[in-house]
Amino acid sequence: MKTKQLFKITGVIFLFLGLISCEKVIDLKLKTDEQRIVVEGYITKGETTHQVHITKTLNFNETAAYPPVEDAIVTIIDNEGNAGVFTHTGNGIYEIQGYAAVIGRTYTLKILSGGVTYEAKSTMPSEVLLDDIFILTYDLGGTQVKVPIPLYVDIAGEKNYYLFEPSVNGEKKGGIRLLDDQYMDGLSNERPVFISDLKVGDTLKIVMHCIDYNAYKYLFTLDQNTGSVAAPANPESNFGNSALGYFSARVTSEKKVIVQ
Repeated sequence: MKTKQLFKITGVIFLFLGLISCEKVIDLKLKTDEQRIVVEGYITKGETTHQVHITKTLNFNETAAYPPVEDAIVTIIDNEGNAGVFTHTGNGIYEIQGYAAVIGRTYTLKILSGGVTYEAKSTMPSEVLLDDIFILTYDLGGTQVKVPIPLYVDIAGEKNYYLFEPSVNGEKKGGIRLLDDQYMDGLSNERPVFISDLKVGDTLKIVMHCIDYNAYKYLFTLDQNTGSVAAPANPESNFGNSALGYFSARVTSEKKVIVQ
């Protein structure tokens, strides 16, 4: 009973925070006309096939799709010396197979494109599993509002960062949803992930990624910049100032529920 009451109190607070915000679509543009590459790359614990997507930026006055980079050389190596080479499969997507991702190891991704070498590092974080999804129901002016709370237990004594990717009825929801453990170190999560228009009977899936600080910092800055009325600053990438985007070693788990 105490747990449910705590969920309700926490849910009400964050519900109102969520209602005054909106879902944001990632749309990365430069402050200048300088064209740079954009990297979105992941390696995931438990998988042996990984992908890196490389494109080029557009100028402010351009609206076409980001052009793919199709002639790059992409390699990876961990701090134990395990190396691999990605193969271009088309449309700027590079793939490596048979490469294991291990918790605690630091991975260096290198990209050679246009005579320039780009390099980023990411450390595979500790594993925190998504245990379940609790659906909080709140009456707002006679309307039943459904708010999902991802249930997991944070690891005590270390910094942990989380990225959530929800899908409703098979459709992935846009926006960036992040949590950290600043006020919940070692505790069970009680904070919701806001999703608009969730209804009874919907099939909700939440994918939770444990990510490192550099990936969290990049996504947090990108989320803050999206939709800003001021001229946005380019998010700080773990590629430094040489490229945009980020490379992330991550641990992933997911759960699915029918909204009641």
